[in-house]
Amino acid sequence: MRFIPGTATLIAYADIHEIMLSDLRQKARLLLPMTDDPKGIRGPTGINIETDIDHVVAGVVLAQHQVSREAVSCSPAGASMT
Repeated sequence: MRFIPGTATLIAYADIHEIMLSDLRQKARLLLPMTDDPKGIRGPTGINIETDIDHVVAGVVLAQHQVSREAVSCSPAGASMT
């Protein structure tokens, strides 16, 4: 929890190990087989989500900003922003 900011509005926890062992996950695997995608998490990090992660904790910080219409500008793709 030391990595979750004190200003977090939402904290979520998931027991990934139990999810991967669950009957629901096993049934989902049969219906939606996973492929070893090198562009996914495992390719660049070497982490296998099904065997290498036990728990996940995430914190969300919601920020509210007001943007005036004058502060927003749009340009066509390729246009110079000078």
